[in-house]
Amino acid sequence: LSDLLPNTKNKSGGVGWWALGSIKDKKDSVPWVVTNDWDDRRDPILSTRIACNILQGLLRRNQTTDWILAICAFVEGADKIDAIVGKYPGFSYWDTVMPPYSEMLIPRLVALKLINTHREFYGVEVPPLPPMAYDFMDRLKLTKDLPLYVVAQWCGTNPRAMWELNSGVDPSTGILPKPDKRSPSGFPLRVPKGQEAKVRQSLTREGYLAN
Repeated sequence: LSDLLPNTKNKSGGVGWWALGSIKDKKDSVPWVVTNDWDDRRDPILSTRIACNILQGLLRRNQTTDWILAICAFVEGADKIDAIVGKYPGFSYWDTVMPPYSEMLIPRLVALKLINTHREFYGVEVPPLPPMAYDFMDRLKLTKDLPLYVVAQWCGTNPRAMWELNSGVDPSTGILPKPDKRSPSGFPLRVPKGQEAKVRQSLTREGYLAN
């Protein structure tokens, strides 16, 4: 949906890893937060939780919905898919004509599943990627906005590396915002592995966190 690019925005208005916002099912999901400096849809963990919540809701709506139809409803909108399924009761995805994007996406997902399940048969070897190592500092109740480049300097790294850990931050501002009414508990911060204690001390020393 995003080519694994957190800052992606598609033609339908979907943003982030899971193109959230291009569907009409936000009312059935956990709420997401969008500010001038932050967007939950770009954060890999928060957006994945939201997407899973939406998919589970779509799957459980009725007994006739399977995973394939749930995915179609996720990318196209439940109302659109329900209207199509309603015209052909008793028929599966493969028996009906779906919107163009679903017609392209579903066969690719099925093929990917088959190849991944039978890697040896297809001669596919995919070396596992090492997990991203970081310290999670949870949601911070900052007293003022925090530029990510400042945290990068404390950690001896660069702003891009820091943003990749915190892609919910709008790259055009590079600011981890202080709490507001949309997120009174603050916003999460991830720092390179082993740097949490140093960063927390620096946040307090520089007045970003109250003593």
